[in-house]
Formats: sequence, structure tokens, C-alpha cells
Amino acid sequence: MKNKHIGLGLVVALFVSVLFHACDDVEPIIEEIQYKRAFTPLELTVQVRNQMTAEVDWKEITSAEYTLEISNDNLLFENIVHTQTVLGTELPVSVLLESEEQYSVRIKANSDLAGQDDSKWSALAFETDPENIFFPLSDDNKGKTEVDTWVMLSWPAGSEVTHIIINPGDNQTQRDLTTDEIEAGEVTLEGLPFDTEFTVKLYNGTNPKQRGNVTFRTLPEGETLTPADNLSEKIANANSGDVFLLEGGNYTAFQGQITIDKSIKLQGLSSEDMPVLNVQFVLTDGAESAKFINLEMNGSYTDETEAAVILDHAFQFNSGTSAVGDLLISGCKVSNYNKSFISGASGAFTVNSITVDNCIVTDIFGNGGDFIDFRASFPGDITVSNTTFVNCATVSNRDLFRLDGASKGNTFDDGAHTPTITVTANTFYQVQNNASGGKRFFYVRWQNSDEVITVERNLIVDATSVYSSSGDTNMPSFSKNNYFNADGFLDSSKSVYDGSGTHTTEDPGFADAASGDFTLSNQTLIDNQVGDPRWR
Repeated sequence: MKNKHIGLGLVVALFVSVLFHACDDVEPIIEEIQYKRAFTPLELTVQVRNQMTAEVDWKEITSAEYTLEISNDNLLFENIVHTQTVLGTELPVSVLLESEEQYSVRIKANSDLAGQDDSKWSALAFETDPENIFFPLSDDNKGKTEVDTWVMLSWPAGSEVTHIIINPGDNQTQRDLTTDEIEAGEVTLEGLPFDTEFTVKLYNGTNPKQRGNVTFRTLPEGETLTPADNLSEKIANANSGDVFLLEGGNYTAFQGQITIDKSIKLQGLSSEDMPVLNVQFVLTDGAESAKFINLEMNGSYTDETEAAVILDHAFQFNSGTSAVGDLLISGCKVSNYNKSFISGASGAFTVNSITVDNCIVTDIFGNGGDFIDFRASFPGDITVSNTTFVNCATVSNRDLFRLDGASKGNTFDDGAHTPTITVTANTFYQVQNNASGGKRFFYVRWQNSDEVITVERNLIVDATSVYSSSGDTNMPSFSKNNYFNADGFLDSSKSVYDGSGTHTTEDPGFADAASGDFTLSNQTLIDNQVGDPRWR
């Protein structure tokens, strides 16, 4: 027994000895991996801002220092024009370059570790835009005489420029600038024909690169009106095709409904000093073309008896015939109407096209009417673009685009009439934000043909509605829309929702929404050109 215990003890002693010897051979724990070279920077991007400034950005990695090079070629890097050391805390980097040039940018992460190489280069090609030193063309710099029109163009005084190239249509004319014009930074072009589009480019000597580029349309020929004129009488006595040019001011000689039964064009002479009209335009038989440009329309006013009045609709179709023509609303401010922005709720007729562009539309309450409302009629094409809508379709929680179909007795829903709705680059703020929610952006009940709906680069903020809960509304084509506090538009349980994967849900960072300033601070939305362009 005694020998047995000695043998067991010897085995244990040998095991412990081997165990400790094995532990002595274990490699130390590796707390940091030393790579042969630094990591290559990822997600390199370039945004060209103000025509010639390249804003370079990339995803910061572990390296604290980078080398940036820009070459005046296409990924050859044989003509380096800019080299810079950049810290990760300095991103993005802005570099001023020449206009209308092909460039390449590359970056690498620098290593400060012994025995480790710098990273490989990450590279990208891009082009700068043509230079444009023309100041924005104000309406106050456009005018007309009895026989022609004039436009004054301006740029920074004393700039190095020599001549302009004027392109009316397919023609091209060079005009040399005088010394006085160059020193003053302005030139007035006179004797221009009415209602004609021109493109003017500014150059310096024989340099083929432009220094400025502006496109404008001259004022149309027409009768100039002042606030003392009775607009209703002027339109009633007009001939089809007449044009009225309205000076700025409050047109109180007539307030209320104005019936338009002929082709007519009303245009404010200045977008900075708009004519203010307290009217509701009613388009009826004979209105083959109605154009409203640079007008301020306010449906709420005090009449001659000191009574408060609020009109129902800004624009109303009321036709007993089978066709009405085109409606254009451009550069207008429209506010304070009780029911609808555009109403076609009564009558069976067709409308060729409705275009709303570059407008600001506020406080259209939807109190008994939908925002754009067609029931027994057929609007062939509705295009809404570059416009801001604020506090619309809110009071009684109405639909935004309503087109009733055959199930509601619309005989135009016959398979031969296909409506098209295009909604592009608009800002919708507190539109359809009624607490009860559930209303539809598109309430299109067209059963016998497939309507075509396109929704691109719109900014929708603070809304309780959905795109549609109607099975008759076809799925639109969606691209790069942004929804903030507007989750209903992404609700996949509804028949229509944005499932494109191209959408975002960014906070736009409005400058002062309460005061009507919707200027964006969110760079992603600015880069993606989302919302009304005036706020980018």
C-alpha cells in the first residue's frame, strides 16, 4: 500500500511539472495587430459648389492625417495642381479650382508607425462647372416700351470681361462691352422683341471659357394695369388672347369672383412687388388657355361694408361643355381660401393640362373641398413642381389630389383617358396634419386605365396622412423623397407607400419654419436637390 501511494504522488508531481513547463511556453497575449500599411480611406466623394469649389470628403478611419492631391487630368495624376495635408478633424475640405476643367482627386492615409507604410490611394474624377459671375436677374431689371423690351444685366464691377454673346433662338450675336460698362459692371440690352427667350454669355478676350451665363424671357406685349383698374371689367371686355401686365399694389377696385370665358394671361411686372388680388378665378367655357404669373392672391379680405370675406377656391373650373384648355400658375403666392386650391368638383369636362410651378401656397383649409379636386371631369396632365405648400388641407382633413373614377359616375374613366400626375421638387410643411389623420395624398379612383404618377425629390414634413389607402390608386414611381415626422408615407400596410429604398427621413433643419423661412441646413437634402429649390 505504501508503494502505491508513493507512485500516485510521483504521477501528480510529474503532471504539475509538465503543466508549469507548458505554461512557460505560451506566447504573450497580442493586444494590438500591426498591419503592413495603413487602411485606405473609404467613401471618397466630391461635390462641386459655386461652380468651381470642390468639396472633398471621405470616411475617417484610424489615421489622424491624410495626404490629398488634385490633378488637372482624368485619373492620370500627371499634372498635380494642389497638394495638402489634412487632419481627420478638418473634413470636408474645400479647394477652389478653375472652371470647366477635368480634375482627379486622390487621398491616402499617412502612417506614423515605424515599419508601416502609408495606405494605398483612393481616387475619383470630377469636373468643375462653367463660371457664372452674373448677378441674379431681378424683375426690376426688365422693362418694356410700346414697341419692344429691355433688360439690364449686371456682374461685379471692374471684372475682367470684354464682350457678351447673345443667343435669341438659333441666332448668335456678339456685343463688345464699353469701358464704362465694364467699370460699372452692367449692360442694358434694348430693342428686344416681346415674349422671347434669350441666353447671354459673358467672356473675357479670346478665352473660350465663359465668365457668366443667364437665360431670361422678355416681357410679353400687353396692356399695363395699375391698382386703380377694375380687373373684373378689364377681363370681361377683353378679347381672347389678351395679355394684362399688372403693376405692384393692392387691386381693391374689384374683390370677389372673376369669370374667365376666353384665353387670357395675367402677369405681374415684378416678382419683388407683386400685384395683390382678392379674387377667385372661375374658368368656364371658352377658357382655352389661362395663365397666371407673378400674382399674389389672397382669398381673405374685408369688403366695402367692412364685412370679413373668405373665398372658397383660388381657381375653379365650372364648365358646361366637354373641354377646357390649359391652366398655368407660375411664380404666384396664393393664400387663405376656404375649400380648394384648384376645384373641378362640378361639371363633366376635360382639361388638357394643369401646371403649378415656382409658387408658395399657404392656408388653403380644405373646409368642404379637397385640395386639387376633380370628380366628374378629366384633367389629362397635372404637374406640380418647385413649389412650397404650408398649412393646407388641414381644417377638415381632406385629400390632396382627388380624381374620382367610374365608381363615382365619372364617364371619362372609360379606358381611353389616362391621367398623369407629376409631383417634383416641392416642400410640403404641415400639409394634411389634422390630428385625426388617415387622409390620402393621392385619392385617385381611376379603374379602367392605369394612371401614371411620378413623385420625385419632394420634402414632406409634419404630416399625418398616407399616400393612399385606395386600391384603385396605382403605385407611383418614387425617387429621392424625404419624410420627416411623416411616417404614414412609408407605411407598407397601405395600398400605396414609398418602398423605393431611395427615400430618406432626415430633419431638414429649416431656418425658421414658423416665420415661413424653409431654408435648408441639412447638406444631404441640399446635395440630393430635395424640396423647393428656393430654399436650398
